Amino acid sequence: HMRARMPHAAETKAVQLSACEAHLLAHLGSSGTDEGASNEQLIAWIGANCPSFATESSEIARTVMRCLLETATTDEPPPATKLTKQIERRKDLLLKYNAESSRIGKEAELLHLQAASLYEVQAFCGRKGWPAGLIKKIFYHLYETDLVFEDAFSVWREDVSDETPGKDRALFQVNEFLTWLAEAAEDDG
Repeated sequence: HMRARMPHAAETKAVQLSACEAHLLAHLGSSGTDEGASNEQLIAWIGANCPSFATESSEIARTVMRCLLETATTDEPPPATKLTKQIERRKDLLLKYNAESSRIGKEAELLHLQAASLYEVQAFCGRKGWPAGLIKKIFYHLYETDLVFEDAFSVWREDVSDETPGKDRALFQVNEFLTWLAEAAEDDG
């Protein structure tokens, strides 16, 4: 059957988003020997080729995180060390699309962006069959490197509207981390 015509703007966005994904998958490189393009080159390419998206777009934030995890390693199951190494290498790229909204008064948007990338981590771990401890290690690393703020984990935890599969499984696996985070916050308080 024929699909209904997408309105032009949405179609343009969809095309740009899939181009962005293809470009990232081709040019991110891995955490091993393949360096890939520089963060600056990737940011410039996205800026030039995906003009329909503001930098603070959860679609771009999710695409960047998804591609970054997918390209980190071909090992099965993927070792946390290779994933966290890829996150380190691509920190500037992630910050560009996860932290741009930190301009004053946009905290809610920022947390939403960061929660969106947590959903990609959840989806990735689900696709890989939930390797033991993997999601917890990645969440911890994202927190430690200031790529995802403490409150964004709460936004992710409490969000019931997102369609990404595996939320219950993810919550179970990161429970210890979320508990630790809450206690650490109280100690700071």
